[in-house]
Amino acid sequence: MPIMIQLFLVMPIMISVIRKRPVWGVLSIFIINALFEFIINIVPFRAGIYRLIIVRYLFLLAMGAFLRVMKGKKLQARYLFLSLVIGLTYICVTNYFRLSDGTYTWSLFKYWQSTAFPVAFYIFPIFYLLLQKFSDVQIKTCFGTFMQKIGSMTWYIYCVQMLYFLIFYEICGLKYLLFEIPLICEFAVSFLLCIVGGWGLYSLEKLVRNVSLFFVNQLHSKL
Repeated sequence: MPIMIQLFLVMPIMISVIRKRPVWGVLSIFIINALFEFIINIVPFRAGIYRLIIVRYLFLLAMGAFLRVMKGKKLQARYLFLSLVIGLTYICVTNYFRLSDGTYTWSLFKYWQSTAFPVAFYIFPIFYLLLQKFSDVQIKTCFGTFMQKIGSMTWYIYCVQMLYFLIFYEICGLKYLLFEIPLICEFAVSFLLCIVGGWGLYSLEKLVRNVSLFFVNQLHSKL
């Protein structure tokens, strides 16, 4: 939840900057993210606090905003290929080149090195090509309609997910009960509870909004 609150504050500014100057905006955010990681490397910093700071995700978010801004525009294949090579190289170095004790031979970041912001270089060209190819495609089936509905409720599902894993799973000890069943069944239970709960929260919010709007309209008509 702290990440989401920070996201609401940061994202509008980031999108505004990238919309005005896409390349320089992304480059500036890359530098900010890199400087942040450099500071984390040299200054004592708790991992629990580090993971809740939005700055570590800035470049990933910037690449997503860049994708949105560049929708419908062509990017040269050599830049996409270069981005893919940089991302793959980073992933290979940080995941497969390790010492026998499990430590990294290339230690660039202090925490969560294998999922740090350079991974965005690998993700970006893949999503760019997918969006170029399928952004206007509509799956006119029951499954397609269902997935579109789920996509419109991601915020509600996220809220239920946070409540479920923080309160019921951890504090109330539901995880100990779920440990008794196979992992795939535990995943299915958690997944379905979050989806159904998110759908319920979405429906409740919609109902409250409609009822509130009805009473407001009734009040205006009497004034």
